[in-house]
Amino acid sequence: MESVLAATIESSVPQNTETQPVLPSVMKAYQVSETGNILEKLILSTDLPLPSVGPKDVLVKVHAAGLNPADWKIVASPSIINSQFKFPLTLLYEFSGVIVGKGVDVTYWDIGAAVYGWNSIGTVGALAEYIVISSDKITLKPKNLSFEEAAGASCVGNTTYQALVTKGNLQKGDKVFVNGGSTACGVLGIQLAKLLGCYVVATCSKRTRDFVASFQPDQLIDYEEEKWDKVLAGGEFTFLYDCIGDAWEPAQSILKPSNESRVVCVAVKTDQDITLGGVAQMGADILGRKFWNFVGSSPNFVLVLVDADNAESRKQLDTLLSEGNIRIPIDHVYTFDQSWEAFEKLKSGRAKGKLVIKIAEE
Repeated sequence: MESVLAATIESSVPQNTETQPVLPSVMKAYQVSETGNILEKLILSTDLPLPSVGPKDVLVKVHAAGLNPADWKIVASPSIINSQFKFPLTLLYEFSGVIVGKGVDVTYWDIGAAVYGWNSIGTVGALAEYIVISSDKITLKPKNLSFEEAAGASCVGNTTYQALVTKGNLQKGDKVFVNGGSTACGVLGIQLAKLLGCYVVATCSKRTRDFVASFQPDQLIDYEEEKWDKVLAGGEFTFLYDCIGDAWEPAQSILKPSNESRVVCVAVKTDQDITLGGVAQMGADILGRKFWNFVGSSPNFVLVLVDADNAESRKQLDTLLSEGNIRIPIDHVYTFDQSWEAFEKLKSGRAKGKLVIKIAEE
């Protein structure tokens, strides 16, 4: 592993001797009370009680929250799939903000610390004025990042690190193809793979070409003009990072004919309406891919379900961000009142990088 990924950030939590700020008794939050179309089910609750703070928790005043495709997909999924979620559900799970309260057992963090972090999907959401979260799931916000950039970093950053390094075992010299180069995971994947010494090819469209090119991949392919599996055919690639969810079949023509070649997928291609039958078919497809890899006749397929509790991943991401080795591209920052517009753009699949909702002023 490159030394830059193993570096340790030496930063201290800001000391703040002020007393705990006076907090309101209620807060605003965007929630859904049932499954369905997010644009139809999203409601603004204006009188929710502030969440209670457990002994090891912190209460954060949310400055910004980041959006991810899973945010609308869990609402659109059949009830049997998201039955573990408790409705009404506050959405969005990555955020940045300032600590305004803490539990009796929290000694490391001080009131006033600027932090960023994320919760597991389906737990306590961040599209609210305040969020309570375990004190071990937050990180001091790097000084070189705005609150909006930090809010968009956790999910995409940890997903990409875990996909490429933790589970994908990406190595210096690997020849990497990124399917979905303009997505948030795609541009992070380009940056991390280049940092690790890989040769990187990525897809783009005419609209996104300049944007993707700014992250300096070795080659770009306009998927609207060319079929990437035809352009890259020949079996020279060892790693495919799929940020769209439709690369498995065409990948066979570009990957080396070895079960050591990897297709690492962080997205599931879905229609706007998610059905139980469609989910079952996806599961069957994944099992089939794993079987053929087991018998040695196809590349290894890895579907990454990102682990929000992976402390090593969070540490490495913080190092990369703090040292300026990767950057979080922001497509658009919406106001709290524009949350519907943010979800509409998210569902369109047309974002170049991250979509963020600003909730409080700095």
